[in-house]
Amino acid sequence: MSVRVTWLARTLRRSLLQQKARQQQQQQSKQLVQQQQRRWGGDMPRPQSMDAELFGGHPKLDTGWKGPIYFTYAAATLIIGAGLAYGPESDIQTWAEAEARARLRLKEEKGFDQFEFGKHYNRPGVMLDFDSLKPENPFNEEDDDDDDEEEEDEEEGDDE
Repeated sequence: MSVRVTWLARTLRRSLLQQKARQQQQQQSKQLVQQQQRRWGGDMPRPQSMDAELFGGHPKLDTGWKGPIYFTYAAATLIIGAGLAYGPESDIQTWAEAEARARLRLKEEKGFDQFEFGKHYNRPGVMLDFDSLKPENPFNEEDDDDDDEEEEDEEEGDDE
């Protein structure tokens, strides 16, 4: 039995020594890790250049160019905004409405009813007759003079 007790004592001592050695190794590795941590310059003193005034502390004088530049920027913004707000509509629905109106007008006025797919009829060349005899009357409208009534009144007055 004494052999068993001595064997057990040696085994226990060996396991205790191994456990203690493991704990020491862990402590040493923790110390190494703590020593290797970087501080990224956190412990460094603050350089004087960080406290310096920008551009050497020159006096801030009104140079005279800021007012006209700010006015120009504001005016340009307003002009661009107005141009975008009041510019012509260029979406597909507006174009389609104008094209439909042009086709209806051609159908009513000229009796044209054979429209081709893909041909645009809302153009000045189609809407206006550039081959008209009178360039000031591109629609070939009849002259409706208001002078006719006056002439008739004069003729009636002459008959009496």
